[in-house]
Amino acid sequence: MDTKHLVLGATGGIGFSYTAELLSHNIKTTILVRDKEKAIKLFKNNPLLEVIVGDVNNLTQLKEISANKEFIFLGINVPYQLWETQMEPIISNVIIAAKQHKATILFPENNYVFGNIDNPITESTVPQPSKKRENSG
Repeated sequence: MDTKHLVLGATGGIGFSYTAELLSHNIKTTILVRDKEKAIKLFKNNPLLEVIVGDVNNLTQLKEISANKEFIFLGINVPYQLWETQMEPIISNVIIAAKQHKATILFPENNYVFGNIDNPITESTVPQPSKKRENSG
C-alpha cells in the first residue's frame, strides 16, 4: 500500500482521532502499533489502513516503515514521570527517521505541558509545565 502518512500512537486518544480523520478523507494511512487486534477493533479493518506491528524504539524498523512517507504523526505519549526516560528516545528516533527520509513530523501538544498533576487532563486543564530540578549539590 502506497501511503504518505505514518501515524505513531494510533490506538491512543489523539493518534486515533488523527488516523480516523485521515481515513474519513479517504487518505491511505500506515500505522505502527504494538497491538494489532486493538487497532483492527478501533478502525474496523479499514481497507485504506496499513497496520504494522512494531515498536518505535526499534530505530531500524522505524526507518524502514517511514521510507517514502511525507508525514509522520507522533501521537505517542507516556506518563509524565516517565517522559525523560521514555519519551526523549522516542522523539529522537522519530527525528532520525524523518530526517533520513525528509518527512515532516506532526507533533501535537502532549501531557508534558501540564506538569505532574494528579487530576485527569481535560480541555480546561491549565498548562503548567515544570522543569527538571537542578542538582544543588
